[in-house]
Amino acid sequence: MSSFIVEDETINRIVSYLSYAQYQEFWQRQIKKKYNFDLKAFEGRQSLGRFMFNMNVKATGQRYSESEFGIEDMRSMIFEYNDSVWAGDTLQVYKSIKCWLYQCSEGSVFDSEDYKFFERIQGSIADDIIDKMPEYENAVWE
Repeated sequence: MSSFIVEDETINRIVSYLSYAQYQEFWQRQIKKKYNFDLKAFEGRQSLGRFMFNMNVKATGQRYSESEFGIEDMRSMIFEYNDSVWAGDTLQVYKSIKCWLYQCSEGSVFDSEDYKFFERIQGSIADDIIDKMPEYENAVWE
């Protein structure tokens, strides 16, 4: 398995979705409770983005030791939070969080409570997508 540091836009898209999309109040409350990041404030969104970036950097660093690959050979280590990145549709957000989580699935990051927390968010986004599908709407509830 390989690992890389995702583009800033990937993280910004996820943060934007969690901050502005309808019906995300639950995850906004959970993020505030767990990390004390208030997604209603710019600083909270910026802090969540940096936190996610640092998870990705840590996992990638554990995947590639400095003697094998060199953390300095990876893309710029500066994360730039951009509050104007539009989340896009829910399917794009789902693919972004799936990509980000995959890149975080190394070493101690993969086994962390933080990783499991974001897996639950990913599952919730998948549920949002499925709930809107006509096939789901037409399926029987039994």
